[in-house]
Amino acid sequence: MPPFHLDVQNGATPHLRQVLLALADQVPRSLNKQLYRLQGIIRSDKLSGQVLHVRTGNLRNAVHVEPATAQEGRVEGALGLGREAWYGKIHEFGGTFIAAFKHLKHPPHLVTRRRGERVMTGSPYGVHYPERSFWRSTFREQGQRTVNELRADFSRVVVTGRES
Repeated sequence: MPPFHLDVQNGATPHLRQVLLALADQVPRSLNKQLYRLQGIIRSDKLSGQVLHVRTGNLRNAVHVEPATAQEGRVEGALGLGREAWYGKIHEFGGTFIAAFKHLKHPPHLVTRRRGERVMTGSPYGVHYPERSFWRSTFREQGQRTVNELRADFSRVVVTGRES
């Protein structure tokens, strides 16, 4: 299907022109509203005392929004995880990581538990962390609500011709 392009200045009725201009302003605003909502859920529900033991709050504070902007017909924005919390990927995906004690003659076998839950296990060859998703699980749980809220915002603009 060829791309659809409508010249807002020359080819649209006054009402359609008003709707298109309002949508161009509404899209980044609505996207930012959702990005900040998801950031809040990850920080407060997923990274505050549930599965992950909070010591410094660095992982929680590293979740940040790059606000959506519109340029040249594109809208870009992101929810990201800062480099200072590199270990977030370990929690998100789990995995086995080589431990520093493998050079010892009798390395320890680690089983660390917190509140009855296995936190990590280790051997002379590495330490295994179970997956504790905070990122993907949030998007899985909140995906439909996010789509519904964006759709509602855009529908209001189309019906009224004004930003909401």
